[in-house]
This record gives sequence, structure tokens and C-alpha cells, in this order.
Amino acid sequence: MKRSLIAILAGALVLVSPLVGTVVRAESLPVQSFSAQELPVLQGINLTPQQQAQLTQIRTQTRSQIQQILSTEQRNQFKSALEQGQGLQPAIAAMNLTPTQKTQLREVFRNARTQMSSTLTPEQKQQLLRNLRSQLMGSNR
Repeated sequence: MKRSLIAILAGALVLVSPLVGTVVRAESLPVQSFSAQELPVLQGINLTPQQQAQLTQIRTQTRSQIQQILSTEQRNQFKSALEQGQGLQPAIAAMNLTPTQKTQLREVFRNARTQMSSTLTPEQKQQLLRNLRSQLMGSNR
């Protein structure tokens, strides 16, 4: 369960933020602003400047990898689906990923999850899981 929740976070982190088109320079924002704007699931988790820099680097690296996997049309389909209020799952489905792309993205997400997991303390991971559960419960209503 914990592993799948963190996988969801990794996927959401790297897939949603690069494709929606909102680019925020993390180095110019306080840690709390970065957390709230970029990843609401990090709400209440006090990141150190070093952790913030590591997460920004992970996101940038993963974003680049995703851009190489998806076609321009797929990125546009995903962005459009999100802008129309569709959830993450339907937006991903709208991209009509090939089996190869699915495998490649799974690998990218797994690597991002591993890197993110090593960046957070055990207490931060627990808060992250509570936030994810809360968001998932809210989206199931």
C-alpha cells in the first residue's frame, strides 16, 4: 500500500507538473510555497533547502525523460484532458500510450520514486502517506 501511494505521488509529480505548463522557479520561492504550488501532497512537510533542491532536480530530470517518451500530440492530449477537469487516470488514458511507452514511463516513475524516497526522512514519508490517503479519500467521494 505504501509503495503504491508513493508510486502515485511519483507519477503525479513527474507527469502532471511538466505537462500542465505551469513553470515555477523553485529557487525563487520559499520552501512552503514550492510545496503548496508544485505538489499539494507535500503540504505540512517541512523540506530543507537541500531536500527542495533534490526534489527539483529529480523533477527536472524526470520531466526531461518523459518529454523524450511522449509525442507532442500525447502531451497536448494530456494537458487538454486535465484542463477539462478530467482526473489523472482518464488524462493518462487519453494519451493512448503504446506498450513500449508504458514500460518506459513505469521505469522512469520507479526511478523517480526511489530517488524521492531517499530524499525524505521517515517522518516526512509518513506525513506524505497521510496526505496521499487524504487526497485519495477526497477524490473518491
